[in-house]
Amino acid sequence: MPRKKRATVETPDTRGRILDAALALFNVDGAHAVSTRHIAARLAISPGNLYYHFANKEEIVLCLYERIEAQLEAILAPRDGTQAQTFDTVLRYLDDVFGHLWEFRFFYRDVNSLLRDVPVTHRLAQDEVFGPVLSAMSFRDEDHAVELANATKFGL
Repeated sequence: MPRKKRATVETPDTRGRILDAALALFNVDGAHAVSTRHIAARLAISPGNLYYHFANKEEIVLCLYERIEAQLEAILAPRDGTQAQTFDTVLRYLDDVFGHLWEFRFFYRDVNSLLRDVPVTHRLAQDEVFGPVLSAMSFRDEDHAVELANATKFGL
């Protein structure tokens, strides 16, 4: 008798579901307290399934950073110059910024430990992804801080 195929509850976007679950867990418990097994358990998938999509937790964090960067770029993009800067437009802008900070609070809260956990083999990621954060954290004087900020992708 032929075996029936088991129905799977996985959605086609398992990778996105993993990122969403990781973000939720990181925000509640902190990235340092969450393992890939915690993320897999949250989704009721095997750790092997998670590892099929991501090699390790650091890779998950780097992919979440891509989300952070994309959202922040959209928020900080120049607004239509023809629109008058009313109180409502400024309020909407601030709401977007604070909403972003809340959605990715694990990153902003744990940036020091996240930097420490980026493997040396990901030096490019550490320099390119976290570089702007590092430049704001260590500088000789105000001129040096401005110089470092201007050297980033966004500049001042």
